Amino acid sequence: MLIHPSEQPRDNEMNQTGSSESNDFFVDISHLSQEELWRYAFIDVRETVERLLHPVKEIPSRHYPMSQSPGTNLKLDDSQFYIIFCAKGKRSFAVTKELRSRGLINVFSLKNGTDDFKDYFAKRT
Repeated sequence: MLIHPSEQPRDNEMNQTGSSESNDFFVDISHLSQEELWRYAFIDVRETVERLLHPVKEIPSRHYPMSQSPGTNLKLDDSQFYIIFCAKGKRSFAVTKELRSRGLINVFSLKNGTDDFKDYFAKRT
């Protein structure tokens, strides 16, 4: 069963932007089984050079670099949940916030960027 990120346990801390912005924008994949994780589609907003230098090989992802304004150009399926990610989570948060402002509630920012993927898969290998 797909667990909507808003049903996951939450931190009572401020998010990485230093504000009290809703944690509903973030997904903490450490709480997901691999089966649940694979039900999401992944969008990488890092620049091409970042993807080449620091690839995330564990998951398939669509590439929409931040420099090409993915928040305004993405066409997404309303029936699919999406995890948007970057290196540290700040750019993915900005894209998620933009998409949410346009009424898309099925998009979430990976809380700590690509480090979350490294941690997730390191614990499961």
